Amino acid sequence: MYQLELDRYQAHLVVSALDTFARVHMGQVNVVAEVLSEGNYDHTQVEQVRRLCDEIKAALGFAPSASFGIFNEKVPQAGKASWDIVCVLRQTIAKAEKHNSFSVWLQDPMHCDLGTPLPKCKFIEDNNAANSSDRTDV
Repeated sequence: MYQLELDRYQAHLVVSALDTFARVHMGQVNVVAEVLSEGNYDHTQVEQVRRLCDEIKAALGFAPSASFGIFNEKVPQAGKASWDIVCVLRQTIAKAEKHNSFSVWLQDPMHCDLGTPLPKCKFIEDNNAANSSDRTDV
């Protein structure tokens, strides 16, 4: 068993990273260009990455807008387990941040990787000094 303590910013980064990882395993490789478009890369670089993502999808046998669903047997265990972690962490964050009751983040995890128990996550405290809420590059 492992325990990891994160501030709000770090928790959102973990969600973003694992979400991206799971989506790549589902064939949604375009998410790489989306993530990079939020960084310090210029439009030309991001467009080149977007074209390369289209080539990767084609090499994997996907049509441009196609991908697997998370429960598809071709999605590896790592993708499914990552999605489970994302959903558990998002739900914990949503409750701590008091998201609107219609937030998808509040939904119960689907438990995609049936070979692994759902992770557990709990909110400890909102320490404003360690919160780093002024960071927005998630």
